Amino acid sequence: MKISGIIESISFDGYDRPIGIKTENKTVWCSGLQCNEYIDHGGYSKHLAVNDHVSLTASLKLISKFEIVSGAAFPGVVQAKNSSPHTIVTGHLIEKNGTDEYLLSIGDGEVIILEFEMSVDLTIADYIRVQGELVVELE
Repeated sequence: MKISGIIESISFDGYDRPIGIKTENKTVWCSGLQCNEYIDHGGYSKHLAVNDHVSLTASLKLISKFEIVSGAAFPGVVQAKNSSPHTIVTGHLIEKNGTDEYLLSIGDGEVIILEFEMSVDLTIADYIRVQGELVVELE
């Protein structure tokens, strides 16, 4: 899943980067690791700052809760907790990559990688709702 927008909020704690990205219609909260730059809490980055424009790839990780739902549930992404990368995603499974990784279609041509905390046995075309942490890839 691609997230494009302006960095509205970012914190630095070692290699961890909690980020709020202002997109066209909402702020998306995610976390990321930036392994090429260690920054103590309260420090500043040479690579990322508030008001920078970014286009990042996101996946849903640390998934420990999921359910198969009816096709009447709307596909998409919901972040109900303010300033938190905790995310609920609903859609159709379209591909399996190993025992704990799947590709999920979430509507409008968007797909997101799901990484479960445990081995799960789901079927391609299952319509599911999962909860996890929205994580972006940082360079």
